[in-house]
Amino acid sequence: MIILRSLVAVLVLGLISLTIVQAQAENAEIGNVEEIRVALYGTLAGGDSERLYENDHVYADELIETVKKSGALIRFLDETDLWLGASSQMTLDTFIYDPNQGTGELVAELGVGLFRFVTGNMPNENFRVLTPVATIGIRGTDFSVAVAENGATEVSVFSGQVSVSPRGGGAAQSVNPGETASVASATGSVSVSPSGLTAPPASVSAGHGTTSGNVGGGGSGGGGGGSGSCFTPETQVVMADGHLKAIWEIRVGELVLGRDGAHNKVTGIERVTLGSRKLYGFDNGPLFVTAEHPFMTGAGWKSIDPSATAEENGALQVAKLAPGDAFVTMQRSAWRLAALGEPRGLSEGALGHQKLGAIRAAAADSGTVLYNLLLDGDHAYWIVQDSATPLLQSISHTPESAAGTDKAFLVHNKG
Repeated sequence: MIILRSLVAVLVLGLISLTIVQAQAENAEIGNVEEIRVALYGTLAGGDSERLYENDHVYADELIETVKKSGALIRFLDETDLWLGASSQMTLDTFIYDPNQGTGELVAELGVGLFRFVTGNMPNENFRVLTPVATIGIRGTDFSVAVAENGATEVSVFSGQVSVSPRGGGAAQSVNPGETASVASATGSVSVSPSGLTAPPASVSAGHGTTSGNVGGGGSGGGGGGSGSCFTPETQVVMADGHLKAIWEIRVGELVLGRDGAHNKVTGIERVTLGSRKLYGFDNGPLFVTAEHPFMTGAGWKSIDPSATAEENGALQVAKLAPGDAFVTMQRSAWRLAALGEPRGLSEGALGHQKLGAIRAAAADSGTVLYNLLLDGDHAYWIVQDSATPLLQSISHTPESAAGTDKAFLVHNKG
């Protein structure tokens, strides 16, 4: 495979005197890898998957993939930048660029994942992005595309403008800065709504996790400067089929496991910044939640700051969470049974309680991006600590809470 890639590079150098770079032909160079976090892989047409490194070339019809918790930045020959978030896949079908005339065409086919484009010198009207359910036409400079496993697509614009239409045909909708377009199916319609986003997610920004500007708006919400009861991006959520997914990766239309085995549909995703609020953690675990978010305890819903919870969810009766309270929990074996509709997973005996020892708070970067789910159904979902990055590590120092990584905790959404 290395020989094949080297041979391709030699052939490209032999054509460098041409003023037109045309990447419709198989294995023509179209850009370079600028940055990698963790790992990036490329598969040339007819070849095997090969790990890529910074400064490697990428080629037409090459499948580009990131892995879990990884990311990458690719710069094309016209200076267009493409960021790929974790577990993302894309193929550049067409790339034609004449640097002398400033003309060309770019067609990108996106698979599952999170992507961000900042357009370069390619004429915007000849720049198209395709997903399984949507066609995106470019009129502006900076936008992100999130594609779920079922193809459902969300397009958020940070500057400029894009048009989004169902891939199977249908009316196109313009999307402006601060708006997000959602397309659930290739034959469906496009819905556009305010997103509050003025900057891209940190995972698809320069510097691997830095971000400029604020995502979301002002408000109170437990200290001001940000609003919304939310979790840090890597908080794990129990999906309706029993597997775990980081909250930032969840897309509109997916199903999560709710209370009593309910399957609750994600109707929206709240993305805000922390602002001047604090982040909170339990016992020796890391900081992961804001003060407003309600947790189910043996005595009902409780939050660190019930008055802030009431400002955004006045219909929910919430008391103050304090050391000594017992969180309602569910073991991994139980939530898997519940996902299958097995009564044993829903029985009272399948639920447990984990006593809270201490609550700690600390200031964090005001630009920290936080997430919450908007749901139908019973408006509840289960969060669970990630074994690699525990979010509720050693939630209590008491013997009854020895194991943490296989326990889920029931929380309420904003709805």
